[in-house]
Amino acid sequence: MDEHADTFDVLHLHFGFDTQDPAALSELLAALRRNGKPLVRLRLMSSDKEPRSSRLCPCACCRTAAERGRYRVPVGLRRAGSGAPSEDRSEQMPSTHATGVTPVRRKGWPTLVVLLVLCYGVAAVGAIATGDASSTYAALDRPVWAPPGWLFGPVWTVLYGMIAVAGWLVARAPVPARRPTFAAWGVQLLLNALWTPLFFGAGKYGLAFVDICLLLAALGATVLLAARVDRRASWLLTPYLAWVSYAAALNLTLWLTN
Repeated sequence: MDEHADTFDVLHLHFGFDTQDPAALSELLAALRRNGKPLVRLRLMSSDKEPRSSRLCPCACCRTAAERGRYRVPVGLRRAGSGAPSEDRSEQMPSTHATGVTPVRRKGWPTLVVLLVLCYGVAAVGAIATGDASSTYAALDRPVWAPPGWLFGPVWTVLYGMIAVAGWLVARAPVPARRPTFAAWGVQLLLNALWTPLFFGAGKYGLAFVDICLLLAALGATVLLAARVDRRASWLLTPYLAWVSYAAALNLTLWLTN
């Protein structure tokens, strides 16, 4: 069991032991503590290792996978020697497992690296397309509440990292809402990539304002959808939403005064 611990987020363990044997139970609990993984379902079997019942695991990740036809998770909760399996309202399904561990695979560090490269690539393309954006910004008639030009670089460096991590958390979540949320995440990143060339490269302040308004709508939808998938992703996108709202107000002011 230990060799699977670093590969999966959750271990669904089908473990055969006699409930009268405290040593076997202690061994199982110690293995769980070593792996640091949550126990979603524990299948208790009789001493001959034959399952007394097979049912669909009711947890969200297994139900989603089963609905997509990826695998079936047999779960029989029963004490050794008891007369009937524990009550389970989920649909009965036959077991298809030959091994003792049912994994839920995760999208690991390579996915995060790809998303980081993608987000910082958007920043790099924008910088290349606009040339000397700092000089253009300095020449504008700006309001007193406009930020200094040097602030944009550090702020966006942090925000793009948070955007990538939020996308990674959404991509690895084993829930059906992951796909529309990640699609919204991609739309907002595309609109983000378009704003800098429109504003600084082409000098189309009006079109840039339309773009940033669409970005706000897509980003707001992403934050709301992400809250249903992984609240950490939603919170990571909140500073980004606040900064884009501020940038939209600045964009409108610069469009009207220049």
